[in-house]
Amino acid sequence: NIGIEENDLNTSIDFYPNPAKDRVTIAFGAELNQEVKIAITDINGKQVAVSNATKGATTHTISSLNLPSGVYLLSFKFDNRLVNKKLIIE
Repeated sequence: NIGIEENDLNTSIDFYPNPAKDRVTIAFGAELNQEVKIAITDINGKQVAVSNATKGATTHTISSLNLPSGVYLLSFKFDNRLVNKKLIIE
């Protein structure tokens, strides 16, 4: 549990800007009470960036400077749960 009701989990994780250029900021709907693994995967299924949001965080930033323009999958893993969101890099 990350301090968010499971039913609201998908809508409680937001990120901006989308489309992104040099970085993506992730905003959690509540303060995290555990670490969350965050991954960016390209359309071929290759993981191109990995980061961890630490316990107590309400936001987390990932650099997207080295990623080519395209559509990516932004994944959040915690408590054996996975939330996926579409991310566009300009």
